[in-house]
Amino acid sequence: GGTQRLAHVAGAGVAKDLIFTGRAVDAEEAAALGIVNRVYEPDEFDDSVRELAETIAANAPLALRLAKESINRGLDDEGGLDFERIACAFLFGTADQREGAEAFLEKREPTFEGR
Repeated sequence: GGTQRLAHVAGAGVAKDLIFTGRAVDAEEAAALGIVNRVYEPDEFDDSVRELAETIAANAPLALRLAKESINRGLDDEGGLDFERIACAFLFGTADQREGAEAFLEKREPTFEGR
């Protein structure tokens, strides 16, 4: 669901930029694009995450569960997700997928042929 969710969160232009280029973004850019909620300094991370978890855990568990499900269902564009599932299944059988995986494991740039 990444293609659909990223476009919903950051807009189609940002989603296309990041997905088509494979460009990595650092924490600050991710925050500016709205694709992460928070950025912490390394020395503040553990305490900040613990505080956030405690704040969430202090709320009603059933209400949290249903709120989460409601949010997720509201964002779910079933047509887009169905298409993405089909596309993903197709792509995993291609020569380009094998090349990408091999290049990653060999720490080299892939040579894609559109097959």
